[in-house]
Amino acid sequence: MPAASGVDAEALRVAAQGVDADAGPAFPMWVLPVKKLLELDEIITHEALQAQSALVRWEPGMQTLFISHTWLRHNHPDGVNKEKLTLMKRLLGDILAGTARDIDPQWALSLKGGEKIRINAKAMSKSLQDGYVWLDLASIPQADKKSQPLAIASIPHYISSSNWFMVLAGPWTHENGEPRGILAWSKRGWCRLEQLANYLSATPKPVLVAQSATMIEAHHPVGWISCPAWRLSVGNANFTVDEDRLTLGPVILQMIQRRQALALEQGDLVFYRLLKALTNPLLHGTGVSVPNEATVDDWLAAMRFALATDKDKSMSALHYAVIGGRQDIA
Repeated sequence: MPAASGVDAEALRVAAQGVDADAGPAFPMWVLPVKKLLELDEIITHEALQAQSALVRWEPGMQTLFISHTWLRHNHPDGVNKEKLTLMKRLLGDILAGTARDIDPQWALSLKGGEKIRINAKAMSKSLQDGYVWLDLASIPQADKKSQPLAIASIPHYISSSNWFMVLAGPWTHENGEPRGILAWSKRGWCRLEQLANYLSATPKPVLVAQSATMIEAHHPVGWISCPAWRLSVGNANFTVDEDRLTLGPVILQMIQRRQALALEQGDLVFYRLLKALTNPLLHGTGVSVPNEATVDDWLAAMRFALATDKDKSMSALHYAVIGGRQDIA
């Protein structure tokens, strides 16, 4: 999220249309070496880091940790006591030193076969020894209003290119007095966009929720257990600048359509149908929508069903109609 209030909606729309998943991001992915972050006294802007030649232009193979978080001040992500930087340095310091513990699945997920999302601390340490961090204030231009929309439209690409997806959500308070813990994170629009982008990535990663240096849990790529990406729309979330929700519709639609195309290419009709059904619900509140099929036959064809009684290994045609809010079809 940029420090400045609001994003140019038209510029972001044009930028989103110009992002080519095969050609790369509309704006280069700039990342901060983990070891450089450990040397910082405060979190500083993209421009300040560029002036220090501290940022590195991402290239394939560079092990990267993408960090999602809420801001603690109107014009800065960290609090006056630098609690966010302190947590990042503690977490990353432990990882590099090899003293971090494995990140276990959230307890409820552990009861339902969540072991596959357990994160091995040694593997993470090896990955990030010479790794990098993507952090919005550092990686997105704050003053350059021409490049800023290009970088924001490229966030899905940045997330797809990263190896790890971590949420920083300590028991913090915004300078206006509002809480900024994990519940607040799950209700913020920009955070939901990042969670949705991870879920729709070609290589979705477990969501690592760090509430303190010793309270870290792994969640399925679908998102935080109480806020799955497919259930809650970005447009219905909280934004500091209300108009921002309207700028993100084209970005979200593009993510959905590209992931649908990939699902068809991979023969994954279940995921294709789920995304097809959820397209407009996920776009709700953004001012963007796709035309609904006018008849049952048209809807069945779009969903790749031959008959209304058809089922796949997940759900029936009726189930998809219901979860997509198509009462007329149901």
